[in-house]
Amino acid sequence: MEQSPNPNNWARYSGIGFQIAIYILIFWWIGSKLEIKYDVRPWGSLIGLLVGVFAGLYELGKLIFKKK
Repeated sequence: MEQSPNPNNWARYSGIGFQIAIYILIFWWIGSKLEIKYDVRPWGSLIGLLVGVFAGLYELGKLIFKKK
């Protein structure tokens, strides 16, 4: 007999894309503000984007490998 998909898994993973996008946008915004303040164009935005991507992937890894 086939098991039905667990509704908790669907709810658990439904917002991760939105969460990763928020991380990327927040860190990009912080990087662009630092870029203006310290005049290091375009490195502030690039570093902010990379930190945002890594923060989002870290949260995804925590969610996926979370012990039940």
